[in-house]
Amino acid sequence: MKFSIRALKLEDEPAYADLCAARPRLARADAEERARLVQFLAFQNPTSDGEPTYFVVESGDRLMGHMGRMPTWFWLGGRRHLATFAHDLFVHPELQASGQGFFATMRLYQAVERASKSFIAMCWTNDINIRMQQTRHYSQLWVERRVRPMRVDGKLGPLRRWDALERAATTVGNLAFRGIDNALSIASGRRNLVEVAEPDARFDDLAERVGPTMGIAPVKDAAYLRYKYVARPGLTTKIIGAESAPGRLIGFIVLRDVQGPRNVGTILDLCASPDDVATCEALLGASLRFYRQREVGSIEAIVTSEEIGKALKRVGFVRRGDKLPLFFTNGGSSGKGPLLADVASWHHVYGDSEGPY
Repeated sequence: MKFSIRALKLEDEPAYADLCAARPRLARADAEERARLVQFLAFQNPTSDGEPTYFVVESGDRLMGHMGRMPTWFWLGGRRHLATFAHDLFVHPELQASGQGFFATMRLYQAVERASKSFIAMCWTNDINIRMQQTRHYSQLWVERRVRPMRVDGKLGPLRRWDALERAATTVGNLAFRGIDNALSIASGRRNLVEVAEPDARFDDLAERVGPTMGIAPVKDAAYLRYKYVARPGLTTKIIGAESAPGRLIGFIVLRDVQGPRNVGTILDLCASPDDVATCEALLGASLRFYRQREVGSIEAIVTSEEIGKALKRVGFVRRGDKLPLFFTNGGSSGKGPLLADVASWHHVYGDSEGPY
């Protein structure tokens, strides 16, 4: 099967939806929604380096694969630096069955790498991507996934043979969690917390004050946050800011808005000065209160910051599951190779890179 690699175009949306429909367990309506999301990710990014943001594999009149790149301004050792997140690799099963899938994947990686003038980070990717990045000798960092149980329903397996005992233990366990959460959420009273409908100039100011203290982190100004968490199709969020005085922001948290005991809440973003323990704990207290009202079963978070990791532990988050990859390449081009190679230097969260699907 002959194929070529080219940049994604706006008019590719229908063909892209056809390609997405080949993903396992993805219904046609979901494939079309995915295609609309990719159009947004590719063409609405407020940061541009003048290069394509998505590449596709074309064979005849069909698209048979894709890979994205997301130009992003980073803080790198206290200075602004334009680099890239790579994300969203997929190759059509037919192309894989033809024996060309590996070669198409390598050429997609090459296209993304050629278009990126500085380092490229890939976060929280799946096993296929991990193997491909290892093949291409990406530097490997690993990050813990953290989970905070919010209720014990369905988690008392040994007691299931005694229904009455399981019901009683569940009731007591849920009441205990609720009491702990209420006590922890009192910490939010130590900061003036405000709901934010849309990020504004306060976030630009915070990015300039706090960003340079974070080692390696995206520049989380208002435009970046609107792109990632407000305008993004198919995502509903709650943004809570912490103020030291009216109009002066000292931190914020972004929560994925879900509801119900079978759902998992997600801390998409948490930004504050790394040594501002009171603000981190106040924002986490607000997240507990928010998800308690939503009655979710648990909350998940991914953070690389040691300080925020400690704050998560203090409010009941535990390490859960395999570590997740934060890989990068071309670190030497930045002049900060040793900084990039130390996972403690990164200040990354769940929502970085492409974020939630």
